[in-house]
Amino acid sequence: MEGCTPIVGCEVRVEGCDILCLFVERDLGARTMGELVDEVRAMDGLLVLAHPYGRLSSRKRVEELGMLVDAIEALNGKVFPSILNRKAQELARRLGKPVTGGSDAHAANEVGVAYTVVEEPGEEGVRRAVLRGSTRTGGSTIAPWRRLPYYGERLLLALTGGPRPRPLHGSQ
Repeated sequence: MEGCTPIVGCEVRVEGCDILCLFVERDLGARTMGELVDEVRAMDGLLVLAHPYGRLSSRKRVEELGMLVDAIEALNGKVFPSILNRKAQELARRLGKPVTGGSDAHAANEVGVAYTVVEEPGEEGVRRAVLRGSTRTGGSTIAPWRRLPYYGERLLLALTGGPRPRPLHGSQ
């Protein structure tokens, strides 16, 4: 895809919250948010609070985590209703944090629905843009009907006892 810079990383669930760990190229062993911050920072990685209002979270907890990360995912393609993305944008503004966007794709038809826009090319350009706060979000949310194939496959696997996706190392 021209103009698209893939970033190596993963999404880790710690303490009931999802954190995007960018520029990370090995398994993470962290079990707490404090351990995750230390581990990712030691690899010169970045931390992004993913879909802060996409799961049931207290405002206090979301703000505590928001202070520990480098950026806030202010546009997540799967978050519904869209007011939750607006709340994430307000959180980033309130905390003075850069914003990112992401599709949260679990199926091919979801890739690229939401994304982060940066002006500088390459991985280092992306890193600098996030740290400087010169990012913006692009795209939109995934229409619920576009999620039907994903949910249908998950339901079929659950009903037939088929293989379940393995969680990433460090996920709960």
